[in-house]
Amino acid sequence: MKYTTENNSDISAELERARARIRELERSEASCRISLENQLTRSREKYQALVDNLTDIVYTLDSSFHFVSVNSRARKYYGYSKKELYEEPALGFVHENDRKRIIDAFSKALENRTRHIRGLQFRFLRNNGKPRWVEINSFNHYDREGAFEQNEGILKDITDQVLARENLAQSELKYRKLFEASTDAIFLETIEGRILDCNRTACRLYGYSKKELTGMTVADIVPAEIAEKLDSVIETNITRGGTFLEALNMKKNGDVFPVEVSTKVINISDKHYVVAYVRDITEHKIFEQTLIESEAKFRALTESTASAIFIIQGEYYCYANRAFEKTTGYSLEDLKGKKYWEIVHPDYQDLTRNRGIARQAGEDVPTRYEFKIIRKDGEERWVDFTASFIEYDNMPALMGSTFDITERKKAEEELQKTSKIESLGILAGGIAHDFNNLLTVIMGGITLAKDDRIIHKHRSKILTEAEGAAVKAKELTQQLLTFSRGGVPVKKVTSIPDLLRDTTDFILRGSSVKCKYRIAGDLMNAEIDEGQISQVIQNLALNAVQASPESGIINISAENTRISEGSTIPLEPGEYIRIAIRDHGQGIPHEHLDKIFDPYFTTKIKGHGLGLSVCYSIIKNHDGHISVRSKINSGTTFRIFLPASHIDIADKEKPKIHMSHGKGKILLMDDEDMILSVTSKMIKTLGFEVEVSRDGEEAIRKYRQAKESGEPFDLVIMDMTVPGGMGGRETIGVLSNFDPAIKAIVSSGYSNDPVMAHFSDYGFSGVLSKPFNFDNVREIIYRILD
Repeated sequence: MKYTTENNSDISAELERARARIRELERSEASCRISLENQLTRSREKYQALVDNLTDIVYTLDSSFHFVSVNSRARKYYGYSKKELYEEPALGFVHENDRKRIIDAFSKALENRTRHIRGLQFRFLRNNGKPRWVEINSFNHYDREGAFEQNEGILKDITDQVLARENLAQSELKYRKLFEASTDAIFLETIEGRILDCNRTACRLYGYSKKELTGMTVADIVPAEIAEKLDSVIETNITRGGTFLEALNMKKNGDVFPVEVSTKVINISDKHYVVAYVRDITEHKIFEQTLIESEAKFRALTESTASAIFIIQGEYYCYANRAFEKTTGYSLEDLKGKKYWEIVHPDYQDLTRNRGIARQAGEDVPTRYEFKIIRKDGEERWVDFTASFIEYDNMPALMGSTFDITERKKAEEELQKTSKIESLGILAGGIAHDFNNLLTVIMGGITLAKDDRIIHKHRSKILTEAEGAAVKAKELTQQLLTFSRGGVPVKKVTSIPDLLRDTTDFILRGSSVKCKYRIAGDLMNAEIDEGQISQVIQNLALNAVQASPESGIINISAENTRISEGSTIPLEPGEYIRIAIRDHGQGIPHEHLDKIFDPYFTTKIKGHGLGLSVCYSIIKNHDGHISVRSKINSGTTFRIFLPASHIDIADKEKPKIHMSHGKGKILLMDDEDMILSVTSKMIKTLGFEVEVSRDGEEAIRKYRQAKESGEPFDLVIMDMTVPGGMGGRETIGVLSNFDPAIKAIVSSGYSNDPVMAHFSDYGFSGVLSKPFNFDNVREIIYRILD
């Protein structure tokens, strides 16, 4: 082929075009490469941004298992810097208990040239030492010869899932333990009654293994006649969400036994199941039958007895037999809703209520005592009551038995009346004897004094003896008034130590008996009638002296004490003074101790039996208590309790009387002419004018007339009691309204009237007790008018 110049030119042009195309392709390739590089850079940046924002650890390990890259947020979350992560082998960040598993897993993978390691879970340590559970998903890189180069992967934080799984496992374990430990048989069933699961108790109760029971139906463990009714039970389960019933079940050996079944419909994964709790109530049924038989026997016994028997629980009756209905007139229906003390006489309601409550609370209180009830028809009856603590319907209760003792009480009262009439005759005889002796001295002395043959100095001695006998007669009448529950104490705050020593020392004068005192230094005062308490001390000290051997010793002690709620001493709770008087004599026989305070009882030949009775009355009127303890050949101790007072004794001197001769007018009112005569002479002897009146109406009239005439009375002395007329109490009321500044003295032989003890409350300025003498009249008139 020949090449021409033209051909060469065409070839050159073609080559140039080819070169230009090549240059264009090169430019395009460069542009594409730059674009791809830019896209790859952007992709890498997005990937790195995504990786850096993950809390999961995105990492790369080199062939020595050191971190060469870890995303930044994971570093911050786990608390490490790059330096800390890259310097230490990765295994150092794994919990020590998990390291062997990690080593084993990687060793096996490298040995088998395995690329992927997935699902391995272990604990990765944070910088503060607290572990977090992670799951690894990684890829192993090998070179051409198969040598390990690096491992890349993600450690996903699964701590929340692990904890939830552990909690669930613990919860399942706990409920499985409860499930297996339950003393009731528990079944998990389908809604149709097929058994899916059961506990060990169910296996023991029915005699099947768990494998045998699982898959059986409820119809397989109940008698045939019960199985026919299961459809209605299943329907009830579905409509009501559960049931509770008693039924008969059947064991593997064919034995039928009673059960109590409680079912509940539950929902698991949108499917309904039934949980059944089955309790064997064989023993309960036997006990129930035994209880029915026992109660039948109890009712047969209580209904046939003559004793009135009842049972109370809390405050109310829950059983009463026919005898109780007959005794009280109330039927059991009447008693329902009625508190047990409501049929008791008001005088005994507090006693029966408190003891009933205490006994049901398990406290030790008397089990037998007597009290009165009020029947439905209003009749009062005495009963002898015996109580015992029982359980009724599994709760504490009180069973009481009562006997009607009304007729016995009436017989005892008649015997006591007869005994008292006989004793009263003895008492009257003794007092008549004493009074006759005293009257003999008085009358004999007055008769002698009237005889002109008696010289003056002898007449004075005779009258003094007669006066002494009159004083003794006054003391005897005072004892009689105190014994008869009279003699209202005129109280004031008093120092007990002084009273004890002064009274006892006076009794012991001329005696060979000595007294040893043991009196507390901080002994409180007492608000008492000094004269009456002194009389008690005298009587007891005199008894102690008479009981003591010659040159003997009596002991008197006094101390503060507190009476608490529930004390055996019959006093209100509070602070008291306890006085003890003890002798060392022969003691009091046991059969006499119960009668020692009896007003008709005495062991002394010349005694009238009033001494200790008076002591008892005085102490009782002071809201106190007196008791006696004695032992043969060891002596006797009397104990007195008196309410203590925190009031200090006021230092008051007896007012001095400056009046030596009286001047003024006095009105004297009394219904006894002899009293008017002798008292008038006493008043005139003192220098006063005196007018008399025999009742309140006359006294009011004379007082008005004197006041209106301008010559008023300076003082009025009034007898408190005027038979058939107006006495002192009524009269002072009228005169006080007429003349609020009136000065008046009340006089009476009855010291049991409250006016005598609290005269100022009724408008009087003073009190003059009968019998009185000239000195008594002078002292009170001068004291009031001075």
